[in-house]
Amino acid sequence: MAGLFAVDDFEECFRDGVVRVVRADELSGLPGSASSELFLARVDANVASGHLGARRRTVPEVRWVRIRDHPLLFEEFARLPQASDSFAAFAQKYGFLYSLDYDPGRHFFCNLKGSGRVAVEEVDEWVYAHTVFHQAWRYWMALRNQDEKSLLELICWKEGGLLWSSITGIDEPVGCYLSERILADAGIVRKDAFGVAKFALIEAIGDVMRTIGHYSVDFCIRQKRSPDIRISPVNLVGAMAMQFALAVSGEKEYRQCRTCGAPFEVTPGSARTNKEFCSAACRVKAYYKRQSDARRLHAEGRSLAEIAEKLETDTDRVEFWLAKTRQQRTRKAVEKGRSK
Repeated sequence: MAGLFAVDDFEECFRDGVVRVVRADELSGLPGSASSELFLARVDANVASGHLGARRRTVPEVRWVRIRDHPLLFEEFARLPQASDSFAAFAQKYGFLYSLDYDPGRHFFCNLKGSGRVAVEEVDEWVYAHTVFHQAWRYWMALRNQDEKSLLELICWKEGGLLWSSITGIDEPVGCYLSERILADAGIVRKDAFGVAKFALIEAIGDVMRTIGHYSVDFCIRQKRSPDIRISPVNLVGAMAMQFALAVSGEKEYRQCRTCGAPFEVTPGSARTNKEFCSAACRVKAYYKRQSDARRLHAEGRSLAEIAEKLETDTDRVEFWLAKTRQQRTRKAVEKGRSK
């Protein structure tokens, strides 16, 4: 199924610049549908740095963000503080949530005083998307940790249906309303906190994918293989929702690299599902560190068995590392003697 959903193909391209939080009265040419008081605006890098002269002005560099390099981007977005400055910093790094081609009502251009024409998105649009992602992520964390207490705190029942609890800054709770009849049709009873939470989580991500996430469907041949159907996100919020959906469905698993700490993706059923490192470079670095640790512990007087237990290996491996070190020292001594 993971091959059907081409989330890793998504790339965001935008001109380098500074994303600022601006007020509606600083903008002109706003569409009639815009209702926010605050907006995020990407200001040209030349304007932001004050390079307005004809000779000094250059074409801003184009930045590319590839979502495959950020396998847990949906979690990074969900964990943001719900504040316009946090949204601006995220947009500065990864781009806007929406696409001009597919979301003209949410991503558009207008004029900013002193900066000319700028790309703009309403802060309220970010607040809504972040609210849903944040609440869904809290459900997901509680489900993964089997934390029933946290789930019961999150679940809010109103007039016979489930309504997500609110987040600071939102006047009304935002999320999904699920009647007990809908839950019953899915075989879930009200007292089953885990079942209710999982159903609500899936409904929330699905709602994002249906409403504000946009996707393209393609039927193609890739790398001389058989024809392939691929569903690809075309805006950032859709890409993050697809990432999240694949993680929840079990199509994607994420681990933290033992060397650099960066998250990396492991697809269940693929080769090397026991991976502990994000790259070959980190794996080699960890290997040499273990050798160095073995030499240090040996110099401290630790036994082979103690070193093996400490480094989670066997005594034969430790003895090999130490012998290899002695051979290297002997070789260096011989070479040094010859040079004299």
